[in-house]
Amino acid sequence: LDDCKEVPVPPAPKDIQVCDLTTKKVITIKENQFDSKKHSKDLNSCEETPEPVIEVCRTEDKAIVKIKESEFDSTKHSRTTENCAPTPQVPVTPTELPKTGADTLTVIAGLGIVTTLLGYAITSRRS
Repeated sequence: LDDCKEVPVPPAPKDIQVCDLTTKKVITIKENQFDSKKHSKDLNSCEETPEPVIEVCRTEDKAIVKIKESEFDSTKHSRTTENCAPTPQVPVTPTELPKTGADTLTVIAGLGIVTTLLGYAITSRRS
């Protein structure tokens, strides 16, 4: 039995926690399975990064709003916020000018009164 020497057994690979770069989740793998293209030993790589927020023009009511980039819908939003600028109010030109002086009926009535008064004055002097 002296001829049989014990062969040293290599230690079992240790479990390590890594960030799975495809799923952004912390997972436990055997140390010998580590692949730097798939994993990161920096667990901060798995922290959720907030989705970018963008400022858009909501075409329904011409309001400038902030939305998540994934919520952008070109049928409801425009990335050009100038589209939300208030439309300048163009003064409406009236089709008919306003009447500021005496109208024809007033002039005729006034002439009628003046003629009547003149006739009365001439008649009263003759008497």
